[in-house]
Amino acid sequence: MDSIRQTIGKALEALVGQDSSVIALTADLASSVGMVPIREKHPKQFIQCGIAEQEMMSLSAGLALSGSKPFCGSFAAFNPGRNWDQLRNSVCYNHAPVRVISSHYGLSVGGDGATHQCLEYLALTLPLPNLDVLIPFNNSSALYSMNFAYSQNNRATVIFQPRESHTESIENVQDNNLINNGFSNYKSQKGEAETLIISAGLISSEVFKLEEDQESKPVDFVFLVNLTGLNIPKLTNHIKKYLKILIVEEHQEFGGIASLIYQILVANKIAIDGAHICLRKEFGHSAANGQELWKKYGLDVDTIKKYI
Repeated sequence: MDSIRQTIGKALEALVGQDSSVIALTADLASSVGMVPIREKHPKQFIQCGIAEQEMMSLSAGLALSGSKPFCGSFAAFNPGRNWDQLRNSVCYNHAPVRVISSHYGLSVGGDGATHQCLEYLALTLPLPNLDVLIPFNNSSALYSMNFAYSQNNRATVIFQPRESHTESIENVQDNNLINNGFSNYKSQKGEAETLIISAGLISSEVFKLEEDQESKPVDFVFLVNLTGLNIPKLTNHIKKYLKILIVEEHQEFGGIASLIYQILVANKIAIDGAHICLRKEFGHSAANGQELWKKYGLDVDTIKKYI
């Protein structure tokens, strides 16, 4: 089974092959962001910017405003971490339809260490005008994200993709309403649930292990994908069915999906018991893999079960 990163890379390669206006740019990370086949097969539609993320974003803005469809890829720590100025002023301010592939976010970067574990990725992007923010949790939502980004003509898009692979079981979560709602929901097959877990991205694979754990209580799931394109009435009506929500994210406490959900609940005057599992103003550490760090920071399935 392909990882989300591989799926997005193959989707981009397909777009390059069918549309000569699609340009792939990277900052010395072609292999990490899946652009090597494009470099080899379509060299005229590939730009290697070197270790110059600000230049990559500025060049992407110029290309977009000139009629091309740029997809610029690098690690989240640099893209948008290092080039946020250019993303804000050159891209978003000018309605430039740049497609940003932001890779290796969160603790799941593992061995790359704290400096590369971008834990503020949503706080950097959600507040920006004219920017759609998507974070797929499986391959079908990755393809939805790429198709959405390709279709945008006067807004920028950022797609966050993880370094590590998701579990095969969550690949079975298919929701035909994702396009209309911006999120997927899954009802537990173990019985009626009192708790709804809300997550986004790769951590959803860890969260979904609760469905496979026959000893844990039944819980239902909402996997957010298009964070700036959520169907708010559908989401709030769904949340109101439960006694409690639990938000799980590999992100800092503020500025992530919990901040987004709480804002929605307050605006719609919805009161509900809730809990939030995240990082609380702390950096990550080096580790063999992301799962090891999820356990260290209480984002593993055994810790999550204690909140149910």
